[in-house]
Amino acid sequence: MKKTACIISILAFVLISCNRDDVSLYVDPNIGSVAPLLTTKVPTVHRPNSMVRVFPITKPGLNDRYLSDRIYGFTVNMPAYRMGYLTELMPTTGNLLTNRNDYASMYDHAMEEVHPWYHRVILEDYGITADWTTTERSVIYRFDFSDNDSCNIIFRSSNNSNFNISGNNAISGWEEFEKTRQYFYAEFSRPFESRVSFNQGSISSGDYSSGRNSGLIVTWLSSGDPVEVRIGVSYIDEKQAAANLKNEAEGRSFSAIKNESHKVWSSALGK
Repeated sequence: MKKTACIISILAFVLISCNRDDVSLYVDPNIGSVAPLLTTKVPTVHRPNSMVRVFPITKPGLNDRYLSDRIYGFTVNMPAYRMGYLTELMPTTGNLLTNRNDYASMYDHAMEEVHPWYHRVILEDYGITADWTTTERSVIYRFDFSDNDSCNIIFRSSNNSNFNISGNNAISGWEEFEKTRQYFYAEFSRPFESRVSFNQGSISSGDYSSGRNSGLIVTWLSSGDPVEVRIGVSYIDEKQAAANLKNEAEGRSFSAIKNESHKVWSSALGK
């Protein structure tokens, strides 16, 4: 009897210990990103069954994404699995550049942290730490420019698009995809100190851009605190994108949203 009770106690302890284990920590989003004969997976950050999925853009057309040593930007959303992405942004320092090959940055997986709810990389060419997390319909990017001067964030499209400066700290617009439009509203934690637009590589003054391969560049003359870019997404209009961002992220810190996303994944995977 004592032996049986001892065995039951041990089994109960093991089961309790297993139930307390956070299995989400074992998930590696980079798995599947090396596949020479198949379409590779991208390391997306998102919540289970959510509308927003984001990832770093490595060398375009490269099947072995994990083997790429450069980042060309970060996505606003992947609207359909394995069907590309819509709208991108990239933090840089120094001179204004519009060619992806010119402003892409080296990065090292040894300095990377990646989970389904959070991703962090260091853009070595600029000394910028970039990390991000998501809600159901929004993504929050955070860029720490360190002690750099002339800090830029490039917002751009590949397909037909329309971008507008909205006030002194926001960009709104849309990009077309599969006979529909993805709308976004991006709010920055610091007011812009200057901004320019570009189209097909040509830079000009203005608060508006449209067409293919066009976008906006916003600049700060000193680094200061990390810049958060909070982006709401909608397939209705820009107002709904702004409403989604407000409903899901307003008044909440980056850490609070990140921790909530972690808990969501822990609960989903722990079932």
